[in-house]
Amino acid sequence: MLSKPPEELPTLLFVDDEKKTCRHFERLFSNSFRILVAHDGIEAMEIFREHHHDIGIIMTDQRMPNESGTEFLHKAAALKP
Repeated sequence: MLSKPPEELPTLLFVDDEKKTCRHFERLFSNSFRILVAHDGIEAMEIFREHHHDIGIIMTDQRMPNESGTEFLHKAAALKP
């Protein structure tokens, strides 16, 4: 079965400060999703602002430096309910 080009896959924003976790997640799911990765809530918001029209799923860790996952999700929901 041929896989779709990345730009045709559903876009997922994955937010986690553990770089190893991000690498494993990308390895496991990159055939099914176009994955955008951020390592904290501030970086995630920058990515979200740039790609919010494409992002259909956000997965985030709760405890991260600079901003919690909940704080980031509240901000993201305000931009795209």
